[in-house]
Amino acid sequence: MRTMRDIENQSLILPSASIQVTGKASLLEAKCWDLMLFNAYNDLLKQDKFQLSVGELAKVLRFDSNDLERIKQAMTNLVDMKVEWNLLDKDGKTEWGVASLLAEVWIKNGICFYSYPAY
Repeated sequence: MRTMRDIENQSLILPSASIQVTGKASLLEAKCWDLMLFNAYNDLLKQDKFQLSVGELAKVLRFDSNDLERIKQAMTNLVDMKVEWNLLDKDGKTEWGVASLLAEVWIKNGICFYSYPAY
């Protein structure tokens, strides 16, 4: 598992030209998504489930409230949000698809567990 210190010192560049997200993400939702993806990025092809400490997640988000309901609601909204892609491969063939940004999220004993839709 990557530490939040690793995440704080890195950035993630996404290919925006081929990806569309339906719905409008709040700043908190976008930050949660970015941090969760960054945390999972190196292991996306190796494992199905990922985890982050809720305390460290809140720290990196600079979320200074003890009310975790806002973070939970942001993650719920990410499960409801859809991503649509339309790709052109090296052979000139197109691929279209749609999926939820996150398949599932749950918090147990201060750890946030999450997964992405299977593809």
